[in-house]
Amino acid sequence: MAERMKSPAMIIPAAARDSESARLRAFGATVPEGGVVLERPWDPPYTRRSFVVPQAWLRRRAGDSVSADALALDLPVLSAVMERAYGGWETARRRGWNWEKWFADWSAALRAHAGQRLAMNDAFEPMKQFMAFQLDNHTTIPLRFPSFGSGSSSAVIAGSPSATCSDVSMADGRHVALDPSDPAQRPRRARRWNSAAGSLEPVTYLSLPTNRGIPTSIRCGNESFAMTPVWPRDPDSNVPADGAARDHAVRALSGDSVDAQKLLTSKPVAASSPAPSAMAFAMLPPPR
Repeated sequence: MAERMKSPAMIIPAAARDSESARLRAFGATVPEGGVVLERPWDPPYTRRSFVVPQAWLRRRAGDSVSADALALDLPVLSAVMERAYGGWETARRRGWNWEKWFADWSAALRAHAGQRLAMNDAFEPMKQFMAFQLDNHTTIPLRFPSFGSGSSSAVIAGSPSATCSDVSMADGRHVALDPSDPAQRPRRARRWNSAAGSLEPVTYLSLPTNRGIPTSIRCGNESFAMTPVWPRDPDSNVPADGAARDHAVRALSGDSVDAQKLLTSKPVAASSPAPSAMAFAMLPPPR
């Protein structure tokens, strides 16, 4: 902590802070004394102005590598932000995840490469470990590498299971265990449009990270139910070449207009379900 507090890397230069204030004033905004961006926005005590950085930082593209030393300085900040803003923090802790040990191990791994630059996959390997543990469909980090995004997929279940669901079989033969104590890993009921019947029909579906694979069946109690992926939708499936379905498959359900394209490619909408957890990360000093 003392090393981080002393590091110039954790200070936003006056020129960058002044530039951000000038940008806001150009829009007619009244900027408070000292500007909007703090000199040390990552230091406690945390306020509503903490973690605010110049907008120009948000447009920077991540490189192919990161300084192990710089990332190690960021970890205490990341921990503080995740504890306050990540919706899955307590869920993971209740399920046995040791946040303190995870961050300590990550920090130790980075210290072992002091003075080096690491490929993103190596530097953020602990995030992959956590995403494998936390099946919440939304855990990710804002890097441009596909391996760090969980993605979102949904599959309709052929039936309406009443028993607890514990396992999903994938097309490649793997199995993904479900934690029945985690609401995000339970099947949900919804209603979707049936164009043949001209009405909404009840369905039961499960959402899970795309990087787990393609689900084919789910085990609930002593029964197994087939699953049909519905999202992401295959753009080449069931779409007539002449576009007739797009022109005529939508009926007015109310006085509001309906976007046919969105309806044809939409996944089921839950009538009532807990909000999925989402990860919020601090805007840390840009990788160097």
